[in-house]
Amino acid sequence: MMKKRTLIFLAAGAALALLLAGIIALLNNAGPAPECSVTGALPPIEPDYAAIVIPPNCAPLNFRIDAPASGYYVAIYGARGKHIALRSRSGEIAIPSGKWRRLLGANRGGTVTIDIYAMDRDRKWSRFSPITDTIAPDSIDNYLVYRLIPPLYTLYGSMGIYERQISSFDERPLWLNRLSDNNCMNCHTFKNNDPDYMIAHMRGGKGNGTLVVQAGRPIKVNTQTPFNTPAGFPAWHPGGNLIAFSVNTVRQFFHAVGDNREGFDKGSKIIVYSVSANTVTTAPALADPAYLTTEPEWSPDGRYLYYCRAPRFPPDSIAAYHEKIFYDLMRSPFDGERGSFGAPETVLSHEKTGESFSFPRISPDGRFLLCCVMPWGAFPVFRPGGDICLVDLRTFQYHTLDVNTAAPESFPSWSSKGGWIVFASKRIDGICARIYFSRVDANGDASKPFILPQRDPRFYEAYLKTYNLPELITKPVGISPREIVRTMYDNKDIHNAQLDATVQQMVAAANAAKAAAKPGEGGAGEPWRQQQGGTSH
Repeated sequence: MMKKRTLIFLAAGAALALLLAGIIALLNNAGPAPECSVTGALPPIEPDYAAIVIPPNCAPLNFRIDAPASGYYVAIYGARGKHIALRSRSGEIAIPSGKWRRLLGANRGGTVTIDIYAMDRDRKWSRFSPITDTIAPDSIDNYLVYRLIPPLYTLYGSMGIYERQISSFDERPLWLNRLSDNNCMNCHTFKNNDPDYMIAHMRGGKGNGTLVVQAGRPIKVNTQTPFNTPAGFPAWHPGGNLIAFSVNTVRQFFHAVGDNREGFDKGSKIIVYSVSANTVTTAPALADPAYLTTEPEWSPDGRYLYYCRAPRFPPDSIAAYHEKIFYDLMRSPFDGERGSFGAPETVLSHEKTGESFSFPRISPDGRFLLCCVMPWGAFPVFRPGGDICLVDLRTFQYHTLDVNTAAPESFPSWSSKGGWIVFASKRIDGICARIYFSRVDANGDASKPFILPQRDPRFYEAYLKTYNLPELITKPVGISPREIVRTMYDNKDIHNAQLDATVQQMVAAANAAKAAAKPGEGGAGEPWRQQQGGTSH
């Protein structure tokens, strides 16, 4: 009797062991059922994370399965490391961050596969075709800075500049306008993706001015002089002392039908601010009143200043001229020792390409230049059909990247070591811009873009703010929001920029010529007249 009971216990134990082994095998990617059919189609998931290239320091790609079923099973695995097995009744898949991080690390430079199974009402399983994503050998800069604003705003309200960690879902505000009289804040940028060199603007309120962080030290600068109003669209010279700005008179108008909004410059020119000398200078080629000159970008070696330029048009005829404003991609050589600019050179012209160019951004190695192209104008965020293109600076040949859609794509920028790009796109709904990443190879070809991952796979369905000007940085911003606001509110220590001697002479000569000119003749003072208005995105 005892022996029979022992045999029964042993048999029960063996059965339990087999059951446990089956469960363990199931959780180690043995599949949800010993028998299942294969659909042969890729699983419908949102966001779309199929066939993409991801950095090894990417946050988990949480997603939802958009296929009706009574249950789901997901297996995520690579050639090396432990598999990840997940079950869900709702179809929402939240990947454990630790397991995900270890799996990506083990398969760096390889691939990761996502198998998705769905169970019908009869408890029969079917398996979709596997999703295979490539894990790049190189990481992306682990921090991203962007502005969040309401979509389609005409009068700005709540906005802020935020920092997000790429390897997790952690986000923190760097600067909220509710702390600074609900003013406008824009045009943040960094030198070589280094947050120790940072620029951002406040427009309006007691904190009005430009925040300049140089080597980790914040100061408030007033860039307005008798030659120019406050400047925007900044670009750091790689030496860390000079900042090129454009001075823009930005206006908007609205159509009764069709695309509802247009942005345009009534006037624009480029100035260069020296942080150490606290002076503003320019060159005739950068401030010629016959042109709208805007959006500067230094080459990595500091020898050229790239920018966009269009012939100026009658400012009171916007409705008739807005579709005829075409910006060429230009550059001017720069002599760092003398601080002087050479004659402007056309890199790409609308006449030859049929495109209007804006927002040039050069790769850290100087090989490629990203920019936006559109049918006309310089504001791709307003322009359906606006695309991101890549220019090979060895040949000056360009092509639109395979990251574009019919919706506006805008604000492209590079990672600190190149290879990765980030940009904003309104492809989901045509209203709110979201952030996307892509990897660009040595031939200038871009991988399929993927959206900034969020903890909640349905995040973008309900979040009604637009992402603006994404910039990758190598480490967290070191100064606190309180320090930023304190610096911007300290008008006792404001740095009021002065004109350098050369521009002072130009202004004096132009003013004298203008005073001597007969009424209605304009005169030589035109190139140096003060332009009204600030900048906006």
